[in-house]
Amino acid sequence: MGIFLRDPAERFLSAWLSKCDAWEYGGIDCLGPRVSDLPLDKKVEMFEKMVVELLPKYMARVQALGEYNAHYDPQHIFCGGKRIEEYDFVGKLSGSPAHIQQQVVNMLRRDAGMTDSDPLMDLSRDLFPSKSTAGHGTGSTNLVKQFFRNRTIYEKVVKVFAEDYRWASSVLKAQ
Repeated sequence: MGIFLRDPAERFLSAWLSKCDAWEYGGIDCLGPRVSDLPLDKKVEMFEKMVVELLPKYMARVQALGEYNAHYDPQHIFCGGKRIEEYDFVGKLSGSPAHIQQQVVNMLRRDAGMTDSDPLMDLSRDLFPSKSTAGHGTGSTNLVKQFFRNRTIYEKVVKVFAEDYRWASSVLKAQ
């Protein structure tokens, strides 16, 4: 069994941008109001307000239910809350598309025993292209500094996802 992780703060920002800026699925999963038409500095203000006012309420709901929305939920609760050591493969969704594709290919070769001639290997390369991101993207990697300009906001998000940081510390520090 394999899993790919992201830095929890960046992942949370990406989810929020996807739901509240890109307005994915009509904003049904947005924590706060739609920010699509706002200038960047206003989006950042709305993100900061959401972190202070809505994120604690959301996490209380996760605590009560065990899980709520996979886009925002802590990564350590996925797959039944397995310890990181229980996974056969742990990848990190960061870096260039080529780096991510190489992780997927390595996982399939090593842990699934696939060869380059296997048709599923082509599918993995289509799903994880080496030159661009497949599917939607929020650009969160390039926006982290702007959205976490306020150290207090960043620290609040890190505190909320502290267990994810502890759980995956060896993976998040690597690469």
